Amino acid sequence: MPNFFYKGRNQGGALVSGNLWAASADAAASELSGNQIIPIDIRETKADKESARKEKNGGNALTGIKEFFSGTRIELTELIIFSRQMYSMAKAGIPLDKALKGIERSLDNYALKKVLQDLQNELEKGMALTCRSLDLI
Repeated sequence: MPNFFYKGRNQGGALVSGNLWAASADAAASELSGNQIIPIDIRETKADKESARKEKNGGNALTGIKEFFSGTRIELTELIIFSRQMYSMAKAGIPLDKALKGIERSLDNYALKKVLQDLQNELEKGMALTCRSLDLI
């Protein structure tokens, strides 16, 4: 069973990190969610060939998300506002691409805007929107 390093936010919004053993990244995310931790980044501690290949090829929009979270701090209030906006738009039945474009236009944070633009481009190319396909877990 592989070991995973994770970063996430607890119920109070504090950044937490650690290691856990899980059968897969999906299982690790489920365990974290069960412990009231919102995963931000989950990585297998041993570099696998697929991760190395993605890094060599420049990754994708979600590589930008990882770099963004690791290098630039997003205020918790920004994440909360973004999450609420996405929830409201999804509940209203607005298609994901239009919701992302609308939210992106309303943002002041350039780095978050860039991440959303890259995500939109990847979705338009046909990338699936799952935690596994995003390589976040």
